[in-house]
Amino acid sequence: MAPLSKLSPLIRFCLGAFLLLTLAGCWDRRELNDVVFPLASAIDLEPDGKVRVTGEFPIVSRLGGESGQGGGGGKPYFIESEKGETARDAFAKMQLRLSRSLNVSHRRVLIIGEDYARQGIRPIFDSLGRTPDIRLNGFLVIAKGKAYDLIKSNSPMENLTAEPLRELVKELAGSRANLKNIAMGLGGEFGDPIIVYIGSIPNEKGTGKPTIGLLGYAQLHDDKMVGSFTDDLVEGISLLINTVPAHVITAHMENKAPISILLKEGITKINPKPGPGGKLRFDIQTTARGVLVEDRSGLDLNSKEAVEKIQNAVSQKLKSEMTQSLKQMQAKQTDSVKLGNKVWQRYPRIWKDRYASDWGSSLQNAEFNITVRSMIGVTGMTAENIARRARK
Repeated sequence: MAPLSKLSPLIRFCLGAFLLLTLAGCWDRRELNDVVFPLASAIDLEPDGKVRVTGEFPIVSRLGGESGQGGGGGKPYFIESEKGETARDAFAKMQLRLSRSLNVSHRRVLIIGEDYARQGIRPIFDSLGRTPDIRLNGFLVIAKGKAYDLIKSNSPMENLTAEPLRELVKELAGSRANLKNIAMGLGGEFGDPIIVYIGSIPNEKGTGKPTIGLLGYAQLHDDKMVGSFTDDLVEGISLLINTVPAHVITAHMENKAPISILLKEGITKINPKPGPGGKLRFDIQTTARGVLVEDRSGLDLNSKEAVEKIQNAVSQKLKSEMTQSLKQMQAKQTDSVKLGNKVWQRYPRIWKDRYASDWGSSLQNAEFNITVRSMIGVTGMTAENIARRARK
C-alpha cells in the first residue's frame, strides 16, 4: 500500500472527511445543569377523578453541608405537584413550571396513594413500560392515605424523603418490591401481589412531627388493594412467602412473662393435597431460627426443659400469626402466597379440571395444617441475668 504522502490530494481529503464523520460526538447531549431529577414521585386519585402527581426534587447546591444543614441553608429539596387526566399528562403540566428538563431515570421510589391503589394500579405500568428514561429497579410502595402527604412527611435522620423510604423497603422486602417484579406479579397467571405499605407514624409522646414508618404489606386482589397485612400479620405473611428479615419478636411464656427473640431465619415449605369432593388441604412446615435477646421469665436457661418452653412459646406465636394471615387471605379471596401455583406445579391436570375456573372459592374452603419448629440455640454470653442475686 502506498504511503499516505504519495496519495493524491483528493483521496487524502476524502479519507479525512470520512474520519470526521466517525467523530460526531454527543449530538443530543443535555447538560446536567439543564436537567432536574425527582428522587421520589407520588400518584394520587383526586375526588374529581383526575390524577395528581407530586415530585420531590433535590436542590444540589444545598446538599452536603455540615450537620445536615446543606451547603446553602434551607431545605435541600422542593416539592412540585400537578394534576391531569393521566399521570403523564400531569407530568407534562408540571414541566411547564420547571426551568429544567424533567428526567425520572434516577427515581428511587414511586408512591401510590391508597385511593388510587383501591381502584387498580395496573394503568400506571402502561406509562412505565413506554418511557425509556424510567428504570424498573426503583421501588413501588402504597401509602396509607394520600401519597402527597407522605412525600412531605418528616425524616429526622435524612435530608430527603426518598432515602428513608428506600431503606425501609429494602429492609422489609428487598428486590421483591421493585417495579419489575411487581409488574411480573401482576402479569403472572398465579397469585396476587403484596406491596410494601408505608404511612406517617405519630410521635409516641405527641412531640415533633410524624415520621415515615413501615406499616406492613398492602393486600391486593388482582391489581386492586382490598386490605393490608399489618402488626402481627406482617410476620405471618413474611413467613409464608419466605422473606423474613432479621428482626426482634416478643412471645409470652405460660406465666405471661415476655421474652424477646432475634428471629434470624424462617423457612417454610407448603405441600398441597387434594381431598375428597375437591377440598384442598395444605401442609405447611416452618423452621424458625433465632437468638434470645431478653428474658423476663426467670427460667434457668441452663436446663433443656426451659429452652424447650421458650421454643414452644415462639412456635405458638408464629403459628398463630400465620393462621391469621391465611384467614385474611381466605376472607378477601386473595392468593398472596401463590398457593394456586403450588397446586398447579404438583397436580397440573387436577388444577385445570377442578380449581382453575373458580380458585377464589376453592381457596376459601381450603384447610391448613401448620407445623412450626423453632430453634433458639443461643442464649447470649450467659444463661442468666448478670445482675441476678446468687442462689444460696
